[in-house]
Amino acid sequence: ASLLHALRVRYNRDEIYTSAGPILMSVNPYKTITLSDGKDLYSEERMLLYRNSSSSFVSSSAAASTAVNSPNALPCHLFQVADRAYNSLLTSVMSNDVEPHMEEEDALVMMEKDHEQKRRNHVVRNQSVVISGESGAGKTEATKKIMQYLARVTKDTAAGEKAKSPEKANDNEQENKAATSLEDRVLSSNPLLESFGNARTLKNDNSSRFGKFIKISFNTESGSIVGATISNYLLEKTRITTQIEGERNYHIFYQIFSGADDATLAKFKLDNGIAAFRYLSNRATLKSRRDANAFAETMACLDQIGLSDGEKSEVMGIIAAVLHIGNIDFEVGKSDDIHSGGDKAQMTESSAECLKTACSLLGLDETKVSEAMLTKLLSVGGKTIHKPQDVAQASDKRDAFAKLVYSSLFVWLVNKINVTLASDSSLPGDGGSAEDVVFSPKRSSYKPPVPTGFIGVLDIYGFENFDNNGFEQLLINYANEKLQRHFNRHLFEVEQSLYSSEGVDWTYITFNDNRPCLELIEGGGGNVGILSTLDDCGGMGTAAERDINFLAQLHQKFGGVKGASNMNGMSKKKKKKNTNKSPMKEPIRHQNFITPKFGKDRDFVVVHYAGEVRYTVTGFVEKNVETLSNELKDLGSTSSNVLTHGIFGASSASSPAADPTTTPARRSAIRGVSVASQFRTSLQMLVMDLECTQPHYVRCIKPNAQKAYSVFDSGEVLRQLRYSGMMETIRIRREGYALREEHESFHRRFHLLLSTEEAKKGEGISHLVKCLSKRLNLTDAEWQIGHTKIFLKRDLASKLEVLAHLRVRAAARVVGKFGRKIARERASRLLTAWGRLRLILIRKHRKIAATNKISSAYRMHTTRKSYKTTLQSAVRLQCLCRIAVARERVRILRDPYFDMSFKELDILHKEEVARMENAVNAKDFKTAAVIENKLVPLKESLESKRPLTRSVLESRISEVQSLLDDAVSRKAFAECAPLQDKMEALIQKRAHLPTNDELKEAVRLAEKDVADAAARRDFTGAASAQTALDKANERLDDAMRSEGANDDSADSKESDNVDSRFQSRADLEIAIVEVTKNIDNAIAKKEFSNATKYQAELEELESLRPTLPSLEEIETELSGLKSEMDEAIKKKNFKKADSLHKDIDKLEAKLEEERAKMHSVPEVKASEKPLPQFTNEQGESVTFESRFELEEEIDRFKSLVQNAANSKKFKEASQYQQQLDQLEELKPLLPTAEELKCELTKTKVEMESAIQNKDFEKAEQLHEVVEELEKKLELEQKNTVQPSATSMADLPIAPAAVKAFKTPLHVSAITKPITAAKVSKSLATTFTNSRPVSKLRPKAPMLSHSNSSVLAVAQMLASKRGDAAIITDPIGGLAGIITDTDVTRRVVAKMLPASTTCVSDVMTPNPSCVSMSDPATEALVTMVENRFRHLPVTDDNGAVVGVLDIAKCLNDAISKLERSKDKGSNAAEEALKASLGGVGGAQAAALQQLLGPLLSQAFSGQSSPTLRSILAGKPSTVVGPNSNLQDVGAMMAEARKAALVVDNGQLVGIFGFKDMMSRAIAKELPLNHTSVSTVMTRNPESVSPDTTVLEALQLMHDNKFLTLPVCEANGSVVGIVDVMDCVYASGGADGWKTIFASAMECDDMTDTASVHSHSGSVNRSVRSSRSTRKKDMPVSKLRPKAPMISASSDTVLSVAQMLASKRGDAAIITDNSGGLAGIITDTDVTRRLVAKNLPASTTCVSDVMTPNPSCVSMSDPATEALVTMVENRFRHLPVTDDNGAVVGVLDIAKCLNDAISKLEHSKEKGSDATEEALKAS
Repeated sequence: ASLLHALRVRYNRDEIYTSAGPILMSVNPYKTITLSDGKDLYSEERMLLYRNSSSSFVSSSAAASTAVNSPNALPCHLFQVADRAYNSLLTSVMSNDVEPHMEEEDALVMMEKDHEQKRRNHVVRNQSVVISGESGAGKTEATKKIMQYLARVTKDTAAGEKAKSPEKANDNEQENKAATSLEDRVLSSNPLLESFGNARTLKNDNSSRFGKFIKISFNTESGSIVGATISNYLLEKTRITTQIEGERNYHIFYQIFSGADDATLAKFKLDNGIAAFRYLSNRATLKSRRDANAFAETMACLDQIGLSDGEKSEVMGIIAAVLHIGNIDFEVGKSDDIHSGGDKAQMTESSAECLKTACSLLGLDETKVSEAMLTKLLSVGGKTIHKPQDVAQASDKRDAFAKLVYSSLFVWLVNKINVTLASDSSLPGDGGSAEDVVFSPKRSSYKPPVPTGFIGVLDIYGFENFDNNGFEQLLINYANEKLQRHFNRHLFEVEQSLYSSEGVDWTYITFNDNRPCLELIEGGGGNVGILSTLDDCGGMGTAAERDINFLAQLHQKFGGVKGASNMNGMSKKKKKKNTNKSPMKEPIRHQNFITPKFGKDRDFVVVHYAGEVRYTVTGFVEKNVETLSNELKDLGSTSSNVLTHGIFGASSASSPAADPTTTPARRSAIRGVSVASQFRTSLQMLVMDLECTQPHYVRCIKPNAQKAYSVFDSGEVLRQLRYSGMMETIRIRREGYALREEHESFHRRFHLLLSTEEAKKGEGISHLVKCLSKRLNLTDAEWQIGHTKIFLKRDLASKLEVLAHLRVRAAARVVGKFGRKIARERASRLLTAWGRLRLILIRKHRKIAATNKISSAYRMHTTRKSYKTTLQSAVRLQCLCRIAVARERVRILRDPYFDMSFKELDILHKEEVARMENAVNAKDFKTAAVIENKLVPLKESLESKRPLTRSVLESRISEVQSLLDDAVSRKAFAECAPLQDKMEALIQKRAHLPTNDELKEAVRLAEKDVADAAARRDFTGAASAQTALDKANERLDDAMRSEGANDDSADSKESDNVDSRFQSRADLEIAIVEVTKNIDNAIAKKEFSNATKYQAELEELESLRPTLPSLEEIETELSGLKSEMDEAIKKKNFKKADSLHKDIDKLEAKLEEERAKMHSVPEVKASEKPLPQFTNEQGESVTFESRFELEEEIDRFKSLVQNAANSKKFKEASQYQQQLDQLEELKPLLPTAEELKCELTKTKVEMESAIQNKDFEKAEQLHEVVEELEKKLELEQKNTVQPSATSMADLPIAPAAVKAFKTPLHVSAITKPITAAKVSKSLATTFTNSRPVSKLRPKAPMLSHSNSSVLAVAQMLASKRGDAAIITDPIGGLAGIITDTDVTRRVVAKMLPASTTCVSDVMTPNPSCVSMSDPATEALVTMVENRFRHLPVTDDNGAVVGVLDIAKCLNDAISKLERSKDKGSNAAEEALKASLGGVGGAQAAALQQLLGPLLSQAFSGQSSPTLRSILAGKPSTVVGPNSNLQDVGAMMAEARKAALVVDNGQLVGIFGFKDMMSRAIAKELPLNHTSVSTVMTRNPESVSPDTTVLEALQLMHDNKFLTLPVCEANGSVVGIVDVMDCVYASGGADGWKTIFASAMECDDMTDTASVHSHSGSVNRSVRSSRSTRKKDMPVSKLRPKAPMISASSDTVLSVAQMLASKRGDAAIITDNSGGLAGIITDTDVTRRLVAKNLPASTTCVSDVMTPNPSCVSMSDPATEALVTMVENRFRHLPVTDDNGAVVGVLDIAKCLNDAISKLEHSKEKGSDATEEALKAS
C-alpha cells in the first residue's frame, strides 16, 4: 500500500520515475512533462546534469546512497539507469588502485568460478538494460531516451579524455570523428525500425510488433561509441494481411500515402488511396500530418544508413508490391480435367493488373508467380505432380507470399543498419554466435588492442491480453514469461542462494515463481509443452480440423483430473504401443492451464504471471507452419531486380537454426522449421546474452487502460506491481545486504581506520569488524562476515567511505608538512651551490673576453689587408672599363651611324634632306647649314653600307674600264693586269645581280604563276608561287631603294618640291582644279597625249589628299581632342588636359586658316567649259551645244558605217568608225537631260545652304551655275523628242562615260546640313512628279492597344518576327509607335518591369506619318534626315495601313539601281557577273560601277569613306560573354548601338535591340541573372575597317543585315555600324535625295516600258533586241550565291559547323585535285547521317554527299536551269564558269522569290508586260 501511495503521489506531481533499489519504475504520463524551470524533462541540459553528478572514483552504491540521503540529490530518472550502466562498463576494466571495491554486483556473477580471475585481469563486464511492461506502458519511448543519453554523454566523455590526455589525442582523433557519426546513426535507427516494425493497437498507438536487442559497443578507455548491432525477434507477420477493428497495419504503409508526392504515388500506382487495398482493411483514412512528418524522417534515416535515391525508390516499390499482392483475388475456375475436381482456383480478371504491377515492382515473372499461387508441387515416386489449389489455399499462399516479401525487407533493413553501425572489433564475452559479431574496416595499418564492451538495451513487446488472443499473443506472452523468469532468477533465487552459500544469517523470502508456466509453454523436465504439441499437429486435413486436433490434445494433456498420472510427454503412437505393456494413467490438470467451461471447443486459458489469458486456437497450426511452398521461396532468386534478389537472400540467410531439442518429425523437409521453434531458439539466444551481462531493470507501468493523462487507476497499477514482483523486490532490498566485498580488499581499504594500539592487538577481517563495530556502535544486523566476502548495508558503507576519506585527508596534511620541511632544506642547499657556480662563471667570462679581444684584433688586420687588395683590383677594372667606353665614343665620333642599317640610313637621309629643304624654304639658313653639315657623315656612312646592285656594279665596271683604258693608252701594262682581274671579277658578279627590269620581269612572272595556280585550284602551288613572289618583290624593293638613295636627279627634286609646295588642303584643291581644267581643254582640242599626261598628274595630286587633312577630318580630330580633354578634366588629370588644350588651340587656328583658304578655291562654272568640237567627213568643224545634237550625229555616222559596210566599202566604213569612236568619246562632256536635272537639283540645294550660311559670294556663283544649267536643260528638253523609257534604259553607256564621272566637276566649300523642313520643301518642289509612297510597298502594321503591357507587345512582335508596333488609343486612332530600340532604351535601361509597364508610358507618342499618295522620295528623305527607322503610312482617310522600314527601302533602291544600270553599262554588267560568280570583292566592284556615277553627282565627287573613318570617336558597345542583360541593355541604350560580345579579344557574338526584345523580354528572362552569351547571335559575319561604305551597304543589302560588326585582320573589334551610319557617312540626306530620285525614275522606266508603243525603227529594234536578250537570259542574271567549299576528307561535323557559322544550307565538296566531287545539304545530313545514327565527328563527308551533281554554266539559259531544278526537285544547283570551276550555287527558293518580286513590280504593265516579266524571270 505504501508503494502504491508513493507512486500515486509522485504521479500527481508529474514525477513519473520511482526507484526501488536497482529497479526503476516508470509510469506512463501520456503527455509531455515540463519541469518547473520551463525545460523539457529530457533536455540536453538534463542529460549533462545527471552525467556530471556522478563521481568517477566513488562506487555506484556510495553514489546511490549519497543521492538518496543528500538534500540536493537529483530525482529518479531514466538517465540515472543509463549512467549507472555506462559507469559500470567503464569501471569494470580499471586498475586496483582506482577501482571501486564495494559494488552492488549481480549475485549470479559473483557466484561464477572465474569471477575473481576476471576481476584481476580487468575483463570487460558487459551491461544490459531490460525494459519490460505491458503494451502501452512506454517501453519504446524509454528505449529511445536511454539511447539518446548514451549518444550525448559519449561526446563529452571523448572530449574530456582528449583534454586530459593530449598525447592520446592524435591517436584517437579519427576514432572520435567516427564515433560522432556513429552516434547519429545509432539514434537514426530507431525511427526507421519504428516505421517498419511498429503499429497502432487497441492499447498503444505506437506498439512494437517485434522485439529488438540493441548492443551499443564502447571503447572502455575513451568511453566513445565504436559500433552497434541490432537483433530482432518475431516480427508479427499476421498484421501484414489482417487487422482487427480499431488497429492499423505497420506505420510505413500509411506514411507513404501521407508523405509521398503525387508523382511517387502514381509511379507505384498508389494514387487510388488507402481504401483501395485489402491489406489496409479497405478503410478510407484521411492523410495525417504526423504520418507525413514521419515519412520525411524515415527517408532521412534511409539516407543515413547509406541508401541511394534509387535504392530508396526500390524499397518503396517493394512496400507498394505488398499492397498490390493483397488485391489479387481468386475464383472457382472451370476445369476440363475430371481428376482435378470442381473447385480449382483461378485469378479474377480484375486481379491481372495488380499481379502485373506487383511483379514489375519485384522484378518477377507473372507466369511463375501465378503458377506458384495456383498450384502445389508434389514429389511422388521421383515424379513431380502439379496439384491445383482451391480458392482458400490460393488465398493462403498469396498471404504467405506477401508476408515473405515484407518480412524479408524488414530483415534486410536490420542487416543494412547493422552494417552501417559496425564496430571495430567483436564484442567480447557476449555469448552470441559468430553471425552476431559485426566488424568494420580498419582505420590504420596497426592499432593497439583496446578493451571494448557493450551496453545492451532490450525493447520487446509487452504482455498482451485482448478480447481475442491468437498465436502471436501466445508467443509474445511466452517471451515476457521468459524475461520475468530472468528477473526472478537474478533478484530472488541467486541472491538468496549467495547468502546461504556464504553462511549469512538470512530468512528466505517467497516470491511469485513463473517456472511452471514456462514449463507449460515450452516444456521441460521430460514433459511436452504447448509449443511442442503445436509442432506435432501439422499433419493432413484442413486447417480447422488441425486446430481442433491441437485443442483436443491440449485439453487431454494439461486439463485432466487432478491426481491422475501425467502422460503429457507421450504421443498417440506411443500410447498405442504401450497399451499392451501397462494401462493408461489419467493425466492431471496443469496448475497454469484452465479448460474453459464455455467455448472449450475453440479456446483454452493459460495462467501467466500477469494473469489469466484466454486463447482462441483458430489459425494456430497454419500460422505456426506458414503455408509457404518451396516454389514461393524460390521466386526471390529469379528476380531481375538486384536489390529484391538481395532482400530475399538476406531473409533466407537470417533464418535461425532449429531447436536441437525438436524431434525430426517436427523438422521435416516438407514443412521446414516451425515459427514456434524459430522463436524459441531466438529467445534462448537472447536469454544467453542477458545472462552474460550485468542487468539494470526498468519496469514500465500503465496508469490506466484508457491511455488518458492525469488518470491513476490504483487497481490497474497494483495488479502490475504484484505480478512484476516489485513487492518482493522492495522487501529483499530492504532486508538484504546490497553491497559485498572480498575480505582481503575490505581489510586493505579500511584497516587505516584502526589506531596503532588496536592494530597491535590483532589482525584479520574479524578483528577489524569487531573494532569498528565497537567504535561505531554497530550490531550484526548492519553487516555480516561470510566465508569469502563481507556483506554490508548501504548506510554503513557510506559511513565507512566517509571515515576512510577523512583519515586519508588527515594523513595527507601530515605528509604535506613533512614535505615542506624537506623542500626548505633542499632550497638552502641549492642557493649555496648557485653562489659558488656564479663565482666560477665570472672568472670564466673574463678569460673569454680577453680571448675575444685578441682574436678580433687579428681578424681586423687580416680583413684590412684583403680590402686593400680588392680595392686595387677594382681600380684596375674601372680603368679597363673606361678605356672600352672611350674607344666606343671615339668610334661613334668617327662614324655616328655605325649601328644603323642601310634602310634606316636611307630613311634618315631623306628626312634630313626634307628638313633642310623646309628650312631653306622658310629662310632658316642657320638650321639648314647645321643639317647640311650633318648630312656629310650621314651620306658617307650611307654609301659605305649601300648594298651592291646592278647599277652600282655597272658604274664600278665603267670606272675600272676607264682606268684600264687610261693605263693602256699610257702603256702602263703593269697596271693593266690587276685592273683586268678586277674587271673580270666585277663582270662575274653580273649573273648574281640582275637589273631592275629583270627583277620586275621576275615579279611579273611570279604573279602570273600565282594567278594560274589559283585558277587551277592548285592551292599548294599557289602558296609556293606566292612565296617566290614575296622574295622577288623583296629583291626588287632592295634594289630600288639602293639605287633611289643615290638618285639625285632633277626628277626626285622636282617631286620633293611638289610635295613641299602644298601647305594646306586648299592649296592642293586649287592645283587639282587647275589640272582638271587642263584635262578638259586637252580633250576639247583632241590633244589626248596631253590629256593623258594631265590625268597622271591629277592622279598624283589626288593621292596627296590623305596627307593633307580636309575640314571634316580636322573637325573630327578637334571633336575627339575636346572629348578627351573633358574626360581628363573629369579624372582630374589637369596636366594632360593642359597639353590637350594647347593642341586644341593649334588645331582651331589651323581650322580657321583652312576655312579661309577654302573660300579662295575657284569654282568651275559650266560656262567656262569649252564646247566639244568635231571635224566631220567633209572636213567641217562642228560644235555641239547639247547632248541631243551629239546623239543625232552619232546616229548619222552609225548609218554611214552600216551603209558603207553593206556596200562593201570597208575603207570608208573604217574611217566612219574612227570618227564614230571620236563622237562616242565626247559623250561625257555633254550630260543628258536626266544628268542635268540631278546636277541642277544638287546645285540648288548648295545655293540654299550658302544663303542660309550667309555666304552670299558663293551663293552668287552658284546662282550663275543654276541659270546656266537651266538654259542647258531647257535647250536639251526643247531639242529632244521624248523617247520611251525603254529606249532610255536600253541605250548603252560607254565605258568612258563611267570613267569620266570619277573626275569631280568642281570643289565646293563645306556647308552645314540643311534642316529637315527646308529639305522636305525643296524635295517637294523638285520631285513633283515623284512616285507615291504606295510604290514603296510598306509592310503591314502590327497593331496593339495602348493599355497593353510592354511584355504583351514584345511577345506579339517576337511571334510575328516584327520590330515595330503601332499603338492605338481606345477609339482606334493612332496613339504612338514602339520599336525594339524603344524597349531597350526606355524599359530595360530604366529597369522597368515589362509585365506591368504600360506600353503607352514608353512609346513614341504622335509619330510623324505619311500618306500613301505622298511622294515616296519625300518620305524617304524625311526618314533619313530625322533618323527614322520606321514611319507609319496612312490612307486618305487617316487610317494606318502600313509601316515604312528604312532598311527595306534602301535595299529596294539599290536593287532598282542595279537593275537599271545593268541594262546600259557593259562594265557594270561584267562587274555584276563577277559578283554573281562569287569572286571575292566583285560585289563591291559591281556596286561601285553601278552607283559610281550617281554617287559622284550626289555627293560632289567625294570618294566613298571607309568604315574606320566613320567609327572614329564613336562610343564602344563591347561587352563580355558573362555580362548580364541589364548592364548590356543600359550600355546599348546609352550608345544606341547593338552590343558586340568579345571573349579574349575575339568577336564571339552580337546582341541587337531585336534580340533583347524577342529573346529576353518576350521570354520573361531575368535580366540581372541571364548572361548575354545565352541569347546572343553567335559567330556573326564581320568586315574590315578598310571596307568602304558602299561595300558595307552592298553586304547589308545582300544579307539583309541591319548592323555589321567591324574587326581588324587579327580579330580585334573596332566597332559596329548600321544602315543609318552608312547613309550619313556617304553624304547624309543631302546626297541620298538624288539616290532616291534616281531609284524612283528607274522604277518609272521599268514600270512604263511596256506601255509606250511608239512607232520608230530605233524603238522597235531596241525592243526586239531586248526581247531576244531576255529570252536567252544567262544564269548569271539569277545572281547565284557564293559557294561554301569543303574538302572531301573533312568530317560531317566540321562541314556542319562551317555552314552554321556562315548561315548556309549547302556546301560544295572538292576532291584532292580541287575538282568538284559532290554537294551536301542540310537535308542530306538529316537523311543520311542522323536517321542512320552515324557519328558526325567521325563520318567523312564523302560518305553522305551527293556525288557528281548536275551543274550549269554561267552562260547557260536561266530558264533551262530553273526548269531543271523544278523537274528534278533540286533545291541547290552548282554553277561553273567557262573553265569548269564552281563559282556559285543556285537556290530554288531565292530564284522563286526573285521571280515573284519581278511579277509584283510589273503588276501595272498589263497582261503582255506581265507575260514578258514571267518569261524573263
